[in-house]
Amino acid sequence: MNNFTLKEPRNPKAQTLGRVAGLDIGKHSAKLVVAHRQPTGWNITRAACCRFPQDVSLNGTELSLFLGPWLHENCEPGTRQVVANLSSSMVDYELIEGQPLDSNKLNEVVQESLEGILGSEFDLATFDFWLSDQSINQQTLCLAWTSSEYASKLATGLSREGLECHALDVPAQTLARIASVGNASNRRSILIDVGGAEVTFVFTNGKECEYIRNRIAFAAESAAQTISYAIGIGVNAAENLLSRWGIGNSDFPTHPIELLLAKHLSEWLRQLLFEVRRTIHFFKHKYGPNADCEIILCGGGAMIFGLSSWMESELQTPVRIPELPAHWNWLSAEPYSPLYAQALSLTTYGVGQ
Repeated sequence: MNNFTLKEPRNPKAQTLGRVAGLDIGKHSAKLVVAHRQPTGWNITRAACCRFPQDVSLNGTELSLFLGPWLHENCEPGTRQVVANLSSSMVDYELIEGQPLDSNKLNEVVQESLEGILGSEFDLATFDFWLSDQSINQQTLCLAWTSSEYASKLATGLSREGLECHALDVPAQTLARIASVGNASNRRSILIDVGGAEVTFVFTNGKECEYIRNRIAFAAESAAQTISYAIGIGVNAAENLLSRWGIGNSDFPTHPIELLLAKHLSEWLRQLLFEVRRTIHFFKHKYGPNADCEIILCGGGAMIFGLSSWMESELQTPVRIPELPAHWNWLSAEPYSPLYAQALSLTTYGVGQ
């Protein structure tokens, strides 16, 4: 049983790499960014999103075969290194709290814990783990695991496409590192990955995940599907409408489109806000003053225009979308948005930043 992600993100070859790709594999789509090193920093020269047809399985072989032509089309010539994350639907977590562990016994504790959790499936899994330091008297051992076959076939499939898989990352850690951008003091943050009808929460110290609530279902359908059904347009058209008009920046929308979206999106927003408030309450109970921190929104749902401002007003807590790292320039024809935050996080991880 092997660890499936790098323990040390800094790649000694990263400073000489010409191009590095970050591949964020989600439940319904894959997002790609390609970074090109320049003397003054890194330029994002390509960005693309690929939606999965409903008949595509998430097993590693089929997924890599489906992604192959798309990667060839969107990875610039000369791109060889890729850092990918595993779909969150294929990764499970366990958080074990207790007294600080003796580093000499850490591997033994990890193995015993996973054997207890997985039982007869232990030999079929590959894993990662890290320690989250909360105080001098308590630590949390964070375990993450997936199918060895899935991870191996995905990495092998990428290799067949001419891409060297530098790392397969844990989704919770990919999210956690997003908070480090523009956060030099490593303040704690709550990362909220808003999917279609699911939301994932990561409490992070700016470097690693300290706690995760993974794939929490909060609605029956996505915001785009809600609008699509309500007003009789395609899902893609609904997404464009939401990114253009969304919920606006006013407490009293007056434009007919704003009024229409506000009417049909109110229940979806209410359900999302309920889950966010419930999670914040849990974090405050668990971490006390440390949980009084900013919220960072990412994922496709975070592209709804005005969502961060609306949530900040409702929660009376700072809410923002992820920023670009210093000395990184977004030059892709596809505009930067929270949709690409995790792919960008993977790229920065791959080059050791």
